[in-house]
Amino acid sequence: TIVTGLIITLLLVAAVGGLYYYGQKKMIRDSVNQFSAAKSLYERSQWPEAEHMFTEVLRKYPRSDVVPDSLYYVAAMMQASGRYDQALEKWRSLAGAKDGARTIEISYNIGHCLEKLGKRAEAATEYKRVASMNEAGEFASLATSGLRRIAADMGNPAEGRTRYDGPMALAGQ
Repeated sequence: TIVTGLIITLLLVAAVGGLYYYGQKKMIRDSVNQFSAAKSLYERSQWPEAEHMFTEVLRKYPRSDVVPDSLYYVAAMMQASGRYDQALEKWRSLAGAKDGARTIEISYNIGHCLEKLGKRAEAATEYKRVASMNEAGEFASLATSGLRRIAADMGNPAEGRTRYDGPMALAGQ
């Protein structure tokens, strides 16, 4: 009686656990498959379709390991299509996730969106951060160019040439 009840309970727990494990495995497989299909569309320059599929990955599988990469592609496509306010929101959520491999690129893109939205002071702060990173490479050059544009737009092109002339000049500021 008590033993029978315990055995039935254990069997039910094992069955539920097995179903949960199977469901998790299927969710992981489905999210990776949908991400791969979206990335394939992206690589074939079918951006509206790719953005839709990446957005579906974000909606359907919010806890999947492919979420940061999906968010990255959505932000990049929004930025490329001039939707800077939406792209900025996505880039900032990625920056908050500390995507280490892309930290510099994400920071640069935040600065770029801010510049395009006319938020020059915020953009300059982000560009300075990128330009001061030793490992920033091409993004340091892009950020320095952004700082020069901002300085010129603010009526002080000389400041853009001297004050923001590369990471070493920024190190002392």
